Amino acid sequence: DGGSYKAYHDLIGGWDFNGDMTLFVDKIQSDPFAPPSRCHLRVPQSVARFPPSLFDTPAKRVALCDILTRSFCTLVRRGGLDQAAGGGGWAGAKGGDLKMDEP
Repeated sequence: DGGSYKAYHDLIGGWDFNGDMTLFVDKIQSDPFAPPSRCHLRVPQSVARFPPSLFDTPAKRVALCDILTRSFCTLVRRGGLDQAAGGGGWAGAKGGDLKMDEP
């Protein structure tokens, strides 16, 4: 939208999507060359509807989180969403890629 990077700091916080999920913007990068922005998404169990048997022990909870993370990363790669806008030199397009810390 042409705003400065400092203006994006207004996005920090939680953004509710009709109770189906909440997007949390934890950190916004300070300039195009700074470490990337960080976000996380929370989906209530009433929406996700995972069977309780998939997360009723600490080990199962870790396993469920692991498979969800790996699945998300695979979908991002398959969709080409992990590719940054490139080219154009100093004033060209930057960013636009979606990444997740993958186990």
